[in-house]
Amino acid sequence: MRVQEGGAYSLTRDLCKAQNLCMLQPLTDLLTKSEAAEYLGVDTSTISRWLTQGKITAAKKIPGRSGGYIFDRAEILRVAAERKENP
Repeated sequence: MRVQEGGAYSLTRDLCKAQNLCMLQPLTDLLTKSEAAEYLGVDTSTISRWLTQGKITAAKKIPGRSGGYIFDRAEILRVAAERKENP
């Protein structure tokens, strides 16, 4: 479940606490793979490919085989700046 905070989506505090993600950073600094893809203007499959290639680093993977990835906003901003410099 997601809630809107300040114009950007973020994980609900309950999910954050359940997955021990709140200890990483404040809630608003974490993005889901979908949110990261939307911000970067790419498809989620591109984010998955970049993860495999090491072009982007996830802050955390939700446990389980189908658990998603959580990204630090600073990492997404870094990738965005890199893409702007090297289109």
